[in-house]
Amino acid sequence: MLNLKNNIGIYRWTTWIILFGLTLILPITAGAGRNKSVTAIEITGNRRISTDAILLRIKTRPGEPYRLEDVNADLKRLHEWGPLSSIEVKSEELTDGEVTVIFAVEEKPIVKKIVFEGNREYDDDDLLEEIKITAGDILSHTKINEGIAAIYKLYEDDGYYQTKINYEIKLDPDSGEAIVYINIDEGHKIRVKDISILGATQLDPDDILGVMETHAQSLFSILHTGRFKEDEFKLDLERIIMYCRSQGYLDMKILDVENTIRGDGTGLDITITISEGKQYHAGTVRIVGNENFPAEDLEALLPLKMGAVFSPEALRTDTKTIRDFYFSRGYIDADIRSHTILNQKTEQMDITYSIQEKEISYINRIDITGNTITRDIVIRRELSVKPGGLFNGVKVERSRERLQNLGFFQRVEIYPIPTAEESKKDLVVRLEEKKTGEFMFGVGYSSMDDFIGFIEIGQGNFDLFNPPYFVGDGQKMKIRAEFGSSKSNYELSFVEPWMFGIPLSFGVDLYRRTRTWDDYEEQRLGGDIRLRKRLTTFTQMGLTYTLENVDIYDVDDYADWSIQSEEGTNWISSLTPSLTRDTRDSYLVPTRGMKNTLSSQVAGGVLGGDKDFIKTTFYTSAYYSIFKGYIFGFRYRAGTAQPYDDTDIVPVYERFYLGGANTIRGDRKSVV
Repeated sequence: MLNLKNNIGIYRWTTWIILFGLTLILPITAGAGRNKSVTAIEITGNRRISTDAILLRIKTRPGEPYRLEDVNADLKRLHEWGPLSSIEVKSEELTDGEVTVIFAVEEKPIVKKIVFEGNREYDDDDLLEEIKITAGDILSHTKINEGIAAIYKLYEDDGYYQTKINYEIKLDPDSGEAIVYINIDEGHKIRVKDISILGATQLDPDDILGVMETHAQSLFSILHTGRFKEDEFKLDLERIIMYCRSQGYLDMKILDVENTIRGDGTGLDITITISEGKQYHAGTVRIVGNENFPAEDLEALLPLKMGAVFSPEALRTDTKTIRDFYFSRGYIDADIRSHTILNQKTEQMDITYSIQEKEISYINRIDITGNTITRDIVIRRELSVKPGGLFNGVKVERSRERLQNLGFFQRVEIYPIPTAEESKKDLVVRLEEKKTGEFMFGVGYSSMDDFIGFIEIGQGNFDLFNPPYFVGDGQKMKIRAEFGSSKSNYELSFVEPWMFGIPLSFGVDLYRRTRTWDDYEEQRLGGDIRLRKRLTTFTQMGLTYTLENVDIYDVDDYADWSIQSEEGTNWISSLTPSLTRDTRDSYLVPTRGMKNTLSSQVAGGVLGGDKDFIKTTFYTSAYYSIFKGYIFGFRYRAGTAQPYDDTDIVPVYERFYLGGANTIRGDRKSVV
């Protein structure tokens, strides 16, 4: 024990002596480092990059103190610069306190050229666009690998799923330049030959296949080419899940996906095994928290009633229906939430809608921001709500859609912000304008019109009284010239959407149209004046007066008598009333709603002119959201034409055409 204590004491004294010595030595060595100065900086190993370019990135300078931390910082900057593959720093002390710093560098090679081998489907230029690296660039393995990944995607999108790609780099020992060899083994193009759905006992497998974008190759459909895209197929699996759940199978799962390449290497069979699970139905439906509206009135709005197939999508739709009901009555702060619970006794989903009505809100002020070109009045006249009025959330949303449909704005946001008064909200309309001027031209060829071309200049946000820019008032101006081997059209169009400050649209068209038919030549010279009045949010009434001179000439001697009888010049004076109801959410890309138009053109009679006839036309289009990302569209047009008074037959140039502009013609009372 005594010896142990003595040893411990000796160790402690030794430690203290060492520490004391270090405190004396360290300041001396540190001071020696600080007293050294840089006398010169040398760069070695560079052949292509100039010494000056490297020195620009080195902060250490001759004549300055030599500090190791400064040299390390220089080393880091050179590494981050990019064109150097390796850097080594050496310090040579020539005399006491004088140091020469040497940077030995090795440059990254420059790409001399890229050589593709084995490619047949795509030429070298196509592949170079994907590789994103060209001759003269610094060699980058990262960019090469990114380019190869893009080439893989290019081949996969075209049906080559067994493609193998590798690359090799060879350096020229004299110049140091690199030649990149990219070897491609394309394999065979594979098409989907069959898709099977296993495990579907209640759902129709064909309905499941119908929601997929991936289809088996079909000889009778140019749309079903059998092309397989990995990314699209992954989305297809999600679409299958969404569809099955929309049919009430909430527990549905995809158990297995098997892709089998056929023996010849060109066909792919896909087998998707699913488990449907149980189909759920709605049980009891309760509405709680409502104080100002009876539960019976709210329940009547909901399609999801007891016994109906239950799905999350239907639940969201019904929740939105209740929310819109409150929003349209000024309860924009209303909180509507849905709760579901599986009733173990009935095995149905009991639904409870919990409502917090809160207070009615009114609009205090409307602030418009972001419009640097479009005048405020153009925006305000499209709003269905006004300051001081009820804050109708449905009308606010409709106002947003109407502003978006103007085509002047890239983005439209409308939202409320609180004010000092709890019952009042300021309405903010935030806009992001886009270019509304258009200059378009094009050429083409068709079997009916031969070669055709057009030039069009238009301004969708025109202002006739704002020179020299002529923009900002919401008017529309268009000049179009169309020409070709068999037709030429010239048109000038102007529209004022708000005549006299009211929703009365006024338009004027002037045109000259010529057309060469098989048996005759036709020229129309005329114009029209159009008025359109908005009756309700969705309904418009229109009235168009048209006056045109129609000249039929160069009639073939063997032409039909109905054509020969029309040879010469005739004036057509007509009036066309129309009624339109348009509930589409967007004019450009509609996802829901309908557009129905009924019009009747009355020519001649008290209006004068050389021809008397009546043409009645009905047009409808409808758009439905099947599920997220998929819209079903439908269009239909029907019309009748009949003569009256002094005209015995409908002129050939006023008849309806079926199947194209010059194929099947109707008779004297033609119907399409």
